[in-house]
Amino acid sequence: MRRVRGLLVLGALALAAFTLPFAAACEDEEEPEATATTPVESPEATDSSQEEGTAIEIGLQEWAVLASATSAPAGSVTFTITNHSTEMEHEFKVVKTDLGAANLPTLDDGNADESQLDIAGAVAAEDLQMGDSATLTLNLEAGSYALICTLTHEAAMHMGGATEDAQVTPDETMAMDTQEDELQVHYRLGMRTDFTVE
Repeated sequence: MRRVRGLLVLGALALAAFTLPFAAACEDEEEPEATATTPVESPEATDSSQEEGTAIEIGLQEWAVLASATSAPAGSVTFTITNHSTEMEHEFKVVKTDLGAANLPTLDDGNADESQLDIAGAVAAEDLQMGDSATLTLNLEAGSYALICTLTHEAAMHMGGATEDAQVTPDETMAMDTQEDELQVHYRLGMRTDFTVE
């Protein structure tokens, strides 16, 4: 009986001696550290209206400059100008001024004096013939502006389709002579409007 117990004790010691190294090895193995992940910030949404700028529709007619809006944010402003006249060409000018569209410095004939104007941009009459459209994109800073046309025509040149080279009767010549001082000064007749950039 003592011999059996001795054998059991020896067996237990041998088993312990065999398993202890494996247990120690397991304890020595460190669990892998969790890798910190830096969150990726999504880019902020951009305002497409700021990238594209502001679009303004302009209509030109006798005798008015008609704008789809009277103001716009500072930055890129694109004017799409259409000449609705069936009788004559027009032009379009953007003038930076604090005087107001109706109070610009003028010449003796009542037309705006371009030599005293701060013109930010313009579309010439050759690009705004009857029924034509054109675009003008400007980078405008905050302030007050005037949208104007400064063309001048002789009234007689547009009466009944008469032109300088046309053959006219003496009576028609007399009628034209009486009107030669009646210039169609577009600005004076009302082709001007105020515009604000905020």
